[in-house]
Amino acid sequence: MKTNMATQLFLLGKLDGIESFILEQGPEHAGAALAGRCLWISLLSEVLPRAVLAECGLAELLLGVAGGGEFLIVLPEESLGAAETVLSAAATEIKTLSGGLLRLLWTSTENLGAWPFVRGRLLTQLRQKEGAPGPTAERGPLADDYFAELAASLAQVQTPDGTQQQVGWSMASPGKVTAGSGDRTFTLGDGAGEIPLARHQAMSEDGTTPARLKDLAARAQGAKRWGVLRGDVDGFGARLRGANTVEEHVKLALALKQFLTGEVRVLALQGEFFRRVSLLWVGGDDFAVYGSWDALIEFGREIHRVFHRFTEEQWSSLLGREGKTISMALAIAPQGANDAGASFRAVYEEAGRALEVAKSEDKDCFYVLGRAIEWKQLQRSSDLKASMIRLVREFGCSADFLQELSGFFHDRLALPGRERTDRPWRYHRRISAALGDPRRANAAFDKQKTALIRDLIGGGSAHARLRPTGRVAVDWARLELGL
Repeated sequence: MKTNMATQLFLLGKLDGIESFILEQGPEHAGAALAGRCLWISLLSEVLPRAVLAECGLAELLLGVAGGGEFLIVLPEESLGAAETVLSAAATEIKTLSGGLLRLLWTSTENLGAWPFVRGRLLTQLRQKEGAPGPTAERGPLADDYFAELAASLAQVQTPDGTQQQVGWSMASPGKVTAGSGDRTFTLGDGAGEIPLARHQAMSEDGTTPARLKDLAARAQGAKRWGVLRGDVDGFGARLRGANTVEEHVKLALALKQFLTGEVRVLALQGEFFRRVSLLWVGGDDFAVYGSWDALIEFGREIHRVFHRFTEEQWSSLLGREGKTISMALAIAPQGANDAGASFRAVYEEAGRALEVAKSEDKDCFYVLGRAIEWKQLQRSSDLKASMIRLVREFGCSADFLQELSGFFHDRLALPGRERTDRPWRYHRRISAALGDPRRANAAFDKQKTALIRDLIGGGSAHARLRPTGRVAVDWARLELGL
């Protein structure tokens, strides 16, 4: 980021209105066009700042951070006019391609003073532009044919001859990114000077088009449902605001971007998720995927595991917890939800609201099946779920007892402002009655039943308090059994 230029400018750019654009209902909402819209956003925020530098005759070394809908570059003062010419032309075409839903905003300031003050000026100016009303214009159609073609042309990581794929950009159409040639070309990959890109779409049975929502639902174990998983690194913005230099800011941002892009992509390509999970996008500190409900739970668990290892190895010396934990939320579509854009939008937005709940209650949480729990509690829910399923499958208990267990938690929630408690023996009696008379009642069954009750209500207390992991386990077991 350091140069010998006499007067430096920092230029911060942002794509505003991303969620409204991605979720706008279209004829192929959960297919090729949706994948293409997300892919276009990811590529545009990587390619456009590189193209600006190239058009100004500047080295890519002056690229600070790019991706996730934002970018930061360094310019000599005399190059600002040329850069804004490119950005203005791109903004016009971006508006057209997105049907007026997406705006390209940017601002610049001199490199004067400490980096926290420079960054503060940039963000203040950008917020002012975000709040300013844009020119009124009628909404136009989205260029979904272009987005679908982009997704199809970049579906494979390599070209047929085995080389890394390239994307092109041209001043004649500055809002578009194309596969292959252009006035400027950029290589996709993980090497120096290459553009990292997380992309994967679970495909249809014939392998020709992205899988539809009902296809992903059909691939779930148990209940045939699909869902949306969203994740966000806790407090990473605060971590960046605490950076004392632009070099520190860029180092932190690049490290997290490379981790998320690499790990989410690699995980999606593994056998357990390859046909059941599709990526929406990976941003600078967040990601969104959709797919079979049960695969998404395991996907979230694995991302959390590798993220925890990453922060321990890379950021253990940093003070505070900001940027060292990650929260996620899973929203599962109602039974029978189809491919309609409105349905996908509702589930996606529900996941967003649930993520806010998880992050407001605590950090490093997972909102799943109606409850925000700590990640360490998820394993307890998984074990408890396995015990419930064993009672049904191995001991012949009626699955209806799960409905009775679910009622325990609904009774408790029906008392606003109070925590429902009860004598432990009452739960023993109710659960025993719910389990009925199994085919093979024996010591093994009694042990399993006792362990279930203990895990649900705890032990060693005169009053029982239902554990939050229990509600997650009950609903999880019901879904896995297809209820």
